[in-house]
Amino acid sequence: MTRPQALALLLVGAAPLMVAASPDRDLVRQLDSEVIALRQRIQLLEQHCGSEAAAPPIFPQLVQLYAGTPVVVDHVGARVTVTLHADDVFSKDALTVREEAQPWLDLLATSLSVNPSANVMIVGHSDGAPTPGPFKALYPTPAAWTLAQVNAVGDQLVKRYAVPAARITLASRGSSDPVGTSDTPEGRALNRRVVLYISEGKFP
Repeated sequence: MTRPQALALLLVGAAPLMVAASPDRDLVRQLDSEVIALRQRIQLLEQHCGSEAAAPPIFPQLVQLYAGTPVVVDHVGARVTVTLHADDVFSKDALTVREEAQPWLDLLATSLSVNPSANVMIVGHSDGAPTPGPFKALYPTPAAWTLAQVNAVGDQLVKRYAVPAARITLASRGSSDPVGTSDTPEGRALNRRVVLYISEGKFP
């Protein structure tokens, strides 16, 4: 039995004993609240430990491959995230993937080729600004614009780097999931991003 499990069992049995031991209802409620808080803390610790233990083999490979680049690699449990800033990937106000960004896609394709059970979901994020003028009729919303961007990235992975299309899923969050403030240029730049989620098995 692990230490968190033992603590959880101890706490499960603690509440009835406290009720029987004290006639003071306020004190009982306070102690019950503390027990609940401790249980929640145990759950958080178990989730954290589980996520650390569940990092897939592709994670350290990607960390090493992208060391020294602007690309950010992280993971939550068995799912790896590779974050690219949109301004580093696309030419200004265009859907063309910059040549400077091609080596990052090449590294990803190489890693996927040696991890054949891994699949990738490419998710686009916007800062909420209007679609650039030449594309506004085709992509009238931030979500449509970022979906067009991730389609361009997926197209490069398939056509230029031979990643099977069946291993790629495309999605867009538009401006609904910001990571920076929209009040500053720096915050808006953080929000303009492409996140590649890599996981074993198929994405829904």
